[in-house]
Amino acid sequence: PLVLRAAEDSSRDRFWARHAGAAGYVQKGRMGELVRTLERVIREAPASDFFFQLSGGAADVRARIAAQLDRALFDSVVAAEIRALGSLGGFERLLDRLSQLLVQLVPYHWLALTTDSPPRLGLHCHPGTNGAVHAAAARALDLAVPHEFVPIEDADAEAGWDPSSGATVVTDVHVGATAVGRLAVALPPDTPADARRILQLVARELGGPLRIVNLVEETQRLAEIDRLTGLPRRHCFVERLSSGLLREDRPPLVVALLDLDHFKLINDHHGHAVGDAVLAATGACLAEFARAPGVQVARWGGEEFVAALTQTSPGDARALVETLCARLRALRVDGQAGEPVAISASVGLAMARPDDDPDRLIDRADRAMYVAKSSGRDRICTEADLPSNQATVTGGGAPADSFGLRGALTPTGS
Repeated sequence: PLVLRAAEDSSRDRFWARHAGAAGYVQKGRMGELVRTLERVIREAPASDFFFQLSGGAADVRARIAAQLDRALFDSVVAAEIRALGSLGGFERLLDRLSQLLVQLVPYHWLALTTDSPPRLGLHCHPGTNGAVHAAAARALDLAVPHEFVPIEDADAEAGWDPSSGATVVTDVHVGATAVGRLAVALPPDTPADARRILQLVARELGGPLRIVNLVEETQRLAEIDRLTGLPRRHCFVERLSSGLLREDRPPLVVALLDLDHFKLINDHHGHAVGDAVLAATGACLAEFARAPGVQVARWGGEEFVAALTQTSPGDARALVETLCARLRALRVDGQAGEPVAISASVGLAMARPDDDPDRLIDRADRAMYVAKSSGRDRICTEADLPSNQATVTGGGAPADSFGLRGALTPTGS
């Protein structure tokens, strides 16, 4: 068993003791703690007939070799810890774990990590310094385009950052010859002499994990986003809707299911390329619609789209959807011969009830949408427009006037 002793208690020495397999770590001068540690080590040590002691002495070639081996082993442990970050599956988790590791090795005021694709800036700093540090990191990294900002704030970073003191070390992060990001670390004036060497080691090993995390996130994004419309896919919408329905403090929630009118005729008459252009234009229109507070949208499948509206009354939700339908009618998509293609939608609205799950809620919106289609299309219908034998099939219904109807089955363009 090995007990490491050091002149002062530092997080780096404790990191090294833990990963080097030492049975204990004691600061010099703490005899009581050393005695207790030795008693514990001797008590827990396996029985052995072999024992030897290494004592201090004058520096010689053996000491220099030992120092080189010690540094090489330390570097290999740090490199292994950095490589393991690739298994975390997300940039924010990687940044968080990297900061937890690095504060044990190098004291710093803030740490910034960028990726080129997608462009984003991760920042770890002490609470209360975020604004100033964000600007300083952007200058140090020479960010020329807007980056998604991923902040992490905790007391692990050094407080009292003064931009006029210390130094900021900026290092490129590569995979082979390809740059995948940059690392910037603001060091205090009393930084250990080998801090820059350690940061170079971290940057050298970080490229692989960063590339893996980016690929995992891109794969997840492609699985969640419909390529043609740029909207979330159905399963993502259902997951978010389900979590929203489970909230005890859930605000009013209305689901709108939209079906593009006569879409099969558009495909048959103009071709699938024009049909795809209609779907893409509809997706862009819905994405713009989703910028309103409390609105989530998705492609439901085929020519059907779905939206969830929270933080609004049923009557206001209907008014918002009427505005959306007007925007859809105003879209300009050219047909095969250059003539404009008429775009409109039949919409069904349903208001969430206390005992709803996603299936029941969307089922009511779906049936209301089919009432709209069978009543002439290009209009909004609600669950209040369902036949009486359907309106209550899934439980107690909302009041018939909860959507502030000005007349059921009214075309949205009227």
